[in-house]
Amino acid sequence: MDKIKKNIFDRITLVWALVATGAFIVMYIVINFSPIGVSGLLKITDGTGILDLELLGYSSEKAYNMLTLMGTEGRNFYNFTILPLDFFFPITYMLMYSFWIIYALKKLNAKKVLYLLLLIPILTMLFDWSENICILVMLHNYPTVMKTVCSIASFFTVIKSIFTLLSIFTMTLLLILFLIKFFKLRKTQKASAAN
Repeated sequence: MDKIKKNIFDRITLVWALVATGAFIVMYIVINFSPIGVSGLLKITDGTGILDLELLGYSSEKAYNMLTLMGTEGRNFYNFTILPLDFFFPITYMLMYSFWIIYALKKLNAKKVLYLLLLIPILTMLFDWSENICILVMLHNYPTVMKTVCSIASFFTVIKSIFTLLSIFTMTLLLILFLIKFFKLRKTQKASAAN
């Protein structure tokens, strides 16, 4: 098993990290700024957004008020256009964060235990999917108010937001540490070459 993990990690190079970043950027633009994303929904609903972006959570009153304001067309758009995209989007950011974390850890010659940091982006993706499933249940049962499902969805929204920040922080910190090491090494090499 360790050999398989080592082979997978060995294959993650700067190129793969950049490819994952490119895929994330494309999906981010599609889901937020394209006619089949949130901007398309905002036009249909005259400005009512999605529950996924209520990063600090929401009450069932607020959630169902938003769903009501969307109208039938807006709810259908959310259900059949945005949410399917939002099952692919978490994969792209999970891969981006994970590949950059792996790349930095390899360059830092980090201990194996630090690879557990990969759980942060994986959990972020799983929390996002859990949030989406709860919202799907709410949409499919609208106008029935499902307070428990809404509370769970809100919880997953908040946890997803926290883990997204943790993923960004972890990735950024490791890349900064790698860059510090890289520039120190270059400075040492230049000093050695000058002597």
